[in-house]
Amino acid sequence: MIKITRKIPVSAMSLKTMLYILMIMGSLFFCIGMVISLIPIYKKQISTSVSTAEVVDIVRNESKDSDGRTQINYFPVFVYKANGENIQVTHRFSPSPYEIGDTFEIFYNPKKPNKYYIEGEGSGNWILVMIGSIFTFVGAIFLIVTVKFFLLPFLKAKSRESSI
Repeated sequence: MIKITRKIPVSAMSLKTMLYILMIMGSLFFCIGMVISLIPIYKKQISTSVSTAEVVDIVRNESKDSDGRTQINYFPVFVYKANGENIQVTHRFSPSPYEIGDTFEIFYNPKKPNKYYIEGEGSGNWILVMIGSIFTFVGAIFLIVTVKFFLLPFLKAKSRESSI
């Protein structure tokens, strides 16, 4: 069996449009990835005040997934002193190594005392770094493909046209 293929001519305008789309997508993915990756670093940088936190409760959270299965998580509730007042927060990270009565050092944002950082605990930060890295990588690939296969040939063709 013979397969007949026909090449569809690609105009300069559609190449230019494709170039812009790939550049915009690559830039967006790259920037979003960098922002997501930097969130944990930023959170640590703004948490400059230190206090001692105590686990006062463990909250049971029950939820159902899309298949109707029940998922149970246990979240510790911390109390710490910030700016002269007691702050109580539920730490949304499960499973948690904490038990009622545990005390530990906590860093908090003096402007927003309910925003905190626990030294040495990932608290899901690795997920943000991983997702951010994937976005950054995909964005970089888009930008490299754009430059290598579209921008450079397009610029070379333009320079040949202008020299004629």
